[in-house]
Amino acid sequence: MKTKIVPEILINDDGSMHEDCIVRLKMVQIIEGEELVDFMKERIQKCINELKEQLFCYDTKSIFSVWFYFVRQVEEFINVYYELGRGFVSISKHIHIGNDCEMKLIISVIEDTFGQNVLARFQELVSLFVGFTTKELIDNQVVRVPIETLYDMWDYLQKRRLHIMTILNLIPMYANGDKAFGHEEIRNKTVEWIERILMNITLGCHAIMESKCLPDFHGEMTSKGVRFSHHYSHLEDMFMEPQRLTILDLEKYRSIRFEERRCKETLSICSLEEFDITLYNDTLYYERYGLLDNKKYQSLVAFMNNMKGYFKDDYLIEVPHADFVSICQQYKELDLYREMDDFYDIQNSRYGFVRVEDTYYSTYFMLIRYYVNYIEKLLRRNKRYQIDSGFIFEDKVKEIAEKYGFDVKRGCKRIDHREFDVVCIKDDTIYNFQCKNNYMSVSSIGIKESVKASRYNRRLVSYYEKALKDEFDKEHHLVEKLGVDKIKHFVISRFPVITDNENIIPFNRLEEWMLND
Repeated sequence: MKTKIVPEILINDDGSMHEDCIVRLKMVQIIEGEELVDFMKERIQKCINELKEQLFCYDTKSIFSVWFYFVRQVEEFINVYYELGRGFVSISKHIHIGNDCEMKLIISVIEDTFGQNVLARFQELVSLFVGFTTKELIDNQVVRVPIETLYDMWDYLQKRRLHIMTILNLIPMYANGDKAFGHEEIRNKTVEWIERILMNITLGCHAIMESKCLPDFHGEMTSKGVRFSHHYSHLEDMFMEPQRLTILDLEKYRSIRFEERRCKETLSICSLEEFDITLYNDTLYYERYGLLDNKKYQSLVAFMNNMKGYFKDDYLIEVPHADFVSICQQYKELDLYREMDDFYDIQNSRYGFVRVEDTYYSTYFMLIRYYVNYIEKLLRRNKRYQIDSGFIFEDKVKEIAEKYGFDVKRGCKRIDHREFDVVCIKDDTIYNFQCKNNYMSVSSIGIKESVKASRYNRRLVSYYEKALKDEFDKEHHLVEKLGVDKIKHFVISRFPVITDNENIIPFNRLEEWMLND
């Protein structure tokens, strides 16, 4: 482990600078390279062992029932935002969850729109997070951030959805005791299991990946843990999984058969009506890519229709063991479920069911998530889908550029047999953005997964750097066409790659970059 001496400005208890502007020299320990990788591996394994030990004492049915209910509360709350729209998002930023008067503004809306049962679950969930603080990475330092408003709470739960689902998937494997688990324990266990253990596992795996991608990546040992030199943000806030092209993209940018789609008649968080509408509308969108003739897609839709008979209400799905075995035999190609005992396999599982004893449980959202992920796999190598997603990605970049004052030039797509993706002018400078839509699996967590992702990341970065050189070589075409001498070239990567090349910008950081450029 290396040491280095760094200057430190002394500050007061309130965070202000000391009146004498005192600067002192401080010695810090630096960890990097294979030493950092070994350190993080050991730390990650300790976290996994601790989580197993903590889950082991609980009775499976007791903890599963309570955590499953918590999952329902979280998913309903997150989807209230999608149902009520942008107006609700704006209002929620000014509603403090500990303020009863402010909360009254939204309680009546939720009750009138979604009913008393949804409201009761909403109020129970909110009560768990009054006074709650979360961990956020700010300037590559983990700091405590209070959850104060409804928007803070929504943003937190949206970011932690996969971790919350991970606990649900781990319970049947690791909970083998006789201790009962109460709903009142959720708050403390969210801090313990998600904030402290699962987040440390995720950050550790990301650190391993970054250390293998960035030559100067290192960690600084502090009293609060390790402070890393870089931070990897793997998805846009609204996504749980990487998607090149969503239904919303097709509707917004291509209006593909938009007029033929069906809409539900009433606002609801989830319903069998909406389930049917989703399956119907998707046939309109995916016909373009030949999926309707794909046997796996046909099997997937048949399976989804089969599941409608197992809904207990508009949310909960229960399938007895004998029925599930029969269903798996009927739809062998779908890979519906697999027994797992490895932590990383369970954490990265995207199956639509959780098994507890002789019953397989799912939910409206779990099933839809499985369905969407499966279709994404089917389309990943579809040529027309790749072309559509590439052009729509360019449209999204253009839209963001115009939002931040860039003058997008529409007549520069092809100049003297040379192609350009997105060309803009701002402050007498040409900005040439080349949009790269390469798929990258950025949601899987694990040491092996991190090493594998780092290899693919390095190949992509090398490819992007070559693409930048090609843009430099043909820049005179743009200079002559637009009559502007100053020009800058960038690659916009659809999914975030890890690089210290400032001319390669991940799409999920594009708005931040344009705001600060």
